[in-house]
Amino acid sequence: MKPENIKNRILSEIKYEMDQLLVRVIFSIEKLTEEEYTNLTEYVTRIKAAEILDISLPTLTKLTKEKKLKAYFISNKCYYLRQQLLELITNNFKSK
Repeated sequence: MKPENIKNRILSEIKYEMDQLLVRVIFSIEKLTEEEYTNLTEYVTRIKAAEILDISLPTLTKLTKEKKLKAYFISNKCYYLRQQLLELITNNFKSK
């Protein structure tokens, strides 16, 4: 194979991989509502959410299953809105 052909083949493969990555990103973004997208920086991971609420990860999972917290799955990872966590803390203190 000529060097030019090798170069073109490599560039073609890189372009294909970049296109695939862009498609994955677009699909991830489309799963979010417009409001959720604007609050994207306000998302925290499960571990950080458990730290904020001062609870264990199994308890966090239980709260999610009981629909007391909404989990957002972005690129196969679970996130929570920081604002929801703070509201849950506030509501628990008000009810005591």
